[in-house]
Amino acid sequence: MKFVFSCLLVAAVLLASCSTLEVSTDYNPGFNFASLKTYEWLPQENPATSDIRINNSLINDRVTAAVENNLDAKGFRKATEGTPDFYVTWLGAIDQKMRIDTINQYYGSYGYGGCCWPGYQRTYISEYEEGTLIIDILNPVDHKLLWRGTGRDYIREMQTPEEITRNINEVVVKIFAGFPPGKSAPYR
Repeated sequence: MKFVFSCLLVAAVLLASCSTLEVSTDYNPGFNFASLKTYEWLPQENPATSDIRINNSLINDRVTAAVENNLDAKGFRKATEGTPDFYVTWLGAIDQKMRIDTINQYYGSYGYGGCCWPGYQRTYISEYEEGTLIIDILNPVDHKLLWRGTGRDYIREMQTPEEITRNINEVVVKIFAGFPPGKSAPYR
């Protein structure tokens, strides 16, 4: 019975580790976000990163489309003339990470030698890549940061273009759950 419980515990830990998306937001609490109606992309002279896995037209087009779809769904419109109410931009990074999990299994007094049975301990070490997507909302006059949303997730290997698009869309939706501040931001 203890063995079955231990196997279920290990399975629960592994399933919980599949949901690795973490989202956070930060913003200027003194700014009136209700005044924002129109946006434009911040003109950039240099790429946000030199990592070709991120700095390419395929990823840029996917992130741009996801951000614009989310802003449009929230009622913001792309500025067609004049100065927009805010600029939007994004940054990306991929970092190498190491995960160490230690699982203790103690058998106790259920038929395995009484209270002195030591059980065993097993440690698992794995390397993985973590992707970070940062979306910034900036003041159009001085380019000061008004709001920042950050999403971090485990990068899965060998994804199809459809899976990559779906993952980017999921991250952007969860990041924008906290924009504008004060309108149901459950992922803080």
